[in-house]
Amino acid sequence: MKFHFQSAKTLRLIRAFSLMEVIMVLAVIAMVVGLSIAMFVMADEDDGLKGPPEDLARMTKQASRGAVVLGRPVVIAFGKDGFTLIGGEGDTSVLPEGMKVKYQRWNSGRRWYDTDNLNWTFFPSGICDALRFRFEGVNEVTEIAFHPLTGSITDQIVLAR
Repeated sequence: MKFHFQSAKTLRLIRAFSLMEVIMVLAVIAMVVGLSIAMFVMADEDDGLKGPPEDLARMTKQASRGAVVLGRPVVIAFGKDGFTLIGGEGDTSVLPEGMKVKYQRWNSGRRWYDTDNLNWTFFPSGICDALRFRFEGVNEVTEIAFHPLTGSITDQIVLAR
């Protein structure tokens, strides 16, 4: 602490941070930012999804982010042969022979519905329906649940037949 006398009656205290304190605070901030970036990158990975499930995970992120950035709805439209991103980059995924895709709404119990003519809309607010998809292939069944705000995967199950 340093004292500086302005007058005989007034005592003024001057305080400042030392260089070591500033370096410590910057080091803690750098660690927090580094961990945040690492967690964001790790959360963005799809943990080994292949084919149409991977395509849907990618399109969901594009639709969620695209709707917010563009300020208009973006849709993933499903048909018998695959699904397409409409209003964004226009990606399309074609289902392999013998694969079927079904979906489940979060409040529909255990019932699965065919995705024929399903339009999954992502709104400019970033919100979409909370859906779970089941990809039934020849050798495996993959189930993926998506978060209604971020478009990221919240749950995934891969079952071999």
